[in-house]
Amino acid sequence: MIFAFSVAGTPAAAGCMSDAQEKKLEGAALKTFMAKCRMDAITSCDADAKARNLSGLDKTNYTNKCLAQAVGP
Repeated sequence: MIFAFSVAGTPAAAGCMSDAQEKKLEGAALKTFMAKCRMDAITSCDADAKARNLSGLDKTNYTNKCLAQAVGP
C-alpha cells in the first residue's frame, strides 16, 4: 500500500484497518496485509519525519501519531 500524505503528514486514506475491512480480509490474509501495511506506514512516516528535520522526542511523537493514523484503530 502506498500512502499519500497531506501537508499535515496525515494519510489521505482512512488507514490499514479500514482498508482491510473494505476488502473483507480475515485470518492469514488479514495478518499479512496488516504487517505489510504497517511496514509501509513506518517507512512513510520515518521519511516524512526526516523531511521535516525532526529528531529526538519530536520525531518519536510525530512518528507515533503518524503510525496511529496510518494503521488505524
